[in-house]
Amino acid sequence: MRFFRCLRADIIEGSPQVARRLVVLVLLMVFCVVSVHAWFTVAEGALALDGLIDGLTLGDYCADVLKGMKPFSAAQFETFTVPVAWMLVMLLAFYTTVTFPSRNLAHFGGAQLAASGGRWTWWLAKCAWVVLSTCLYWLVALVALALVALVLGNDMTLNVSNGYALNVEYALNVAALPPYNVLSFLASVPVMTCGLALVQLALSINTRPMVGFCSMIAVLVVSAFYLTPLLPGNYLMTARTACLFDYGMNPYAGMLLGILLGVVAVAAGGVAFKSKDVLERDGAL
Repeated sequence: MRFFRCLRADIIEGSPQVARRLVVLVLLMVFCVVSVHAWFTVAEGALALDGLIDGLTLGDYCADVLKGMKPFSAAQFETFTVPVAWMLVMLLAFYTTVTFPSRNLAHFGGAQLAASGGRWTWWLAKCAWVVLSTCLYWLVALVALALVALVLGNDMTLNVSNGYALNVEYALNVAALPPYNVLSFLASVPVMTCGLALVQLALSINTRPMVGFCSMIAVLVVSAFYLTPLLPGNYLMTARTACLFDYGMNPYAGMLLGILLGVVAVAAGGVAFKSKDVLERDGAL
C-alpha cells in the first residue's frame, strides 16, 4: 500500500511538469503533420499524381514523426547529418521525466523516504512514474496525430500508404510490398523508450539529471551514426525497421532489448540508490 501511496503522490506532484511538456509535444505533432501534408501537396502538384494527399494515413504521419535517417555510410563519403526532427521528439520524451525524481528527492529527502517505508519503495514508485509518464507521452502523441489526421480527412489506419512509402527520401530501399504494416514497430517504440528512460532515471538519481539526459543524447547520436542491433536508437527509427527494410531492426528484438534495459536499470539503480547519501543532493540539473 505504501508503494501505491508514494506513486499517487508522485503522479499528483509531477503532473504539472509533465503537462507542460505534453503541450509542447502536441504542438510538435501538429507541426509534423502540417509539414508532411504541405510536402505532399507540393509533390502532388509537381508530379501530377492525383490522389496522393487523399491517400495519406495516420500511419504515414506516425512513420514520418519517427522517421530518423537511413543508415549512414562513411565509406561512401556521405555527410553525417543528425535527424533533428526525430531527435527533438525523442529527447522531449526523455526530458519529460528527467528532472522530477531528483528534485523530489532533493526537496523532501529523508522525510519522504521514511514516509514511503524505505528506499526500495520510493525507488520503485519513481520507476513506475517514469514508465507511466513515458507511456502517456506516446499516447498523447498518437491522439494528437489522430485528431489532426481526422480533421484533414485522412485514413485512420496505422498502415503506411503506398504513396508515402514511394515518396519519402529513403523509399528506394523499401523491400516489403504494400500494405506496409508498421504496427509492431509502433508498439516497440514505447517499450524501448521506457527502457531507456529507466536507464536515465538510474543515472540521474545516482549522479545528476544532466548526466542521465546527456547519456540519452549520446545514445541517440551514436545510434544514428552506426547501424547495429546493440544500439537502442536504431529500433526507434522508421527508416531502420524490418517492417519496411531488409536491413532493418526487428521490432520484437527491440521490445526484448527495451525490457532488458529496464530490468537492469531498475535493479542496478535500486542497489546503487540504497547506499546513496540523499542529504547531499541539491536538486540541481
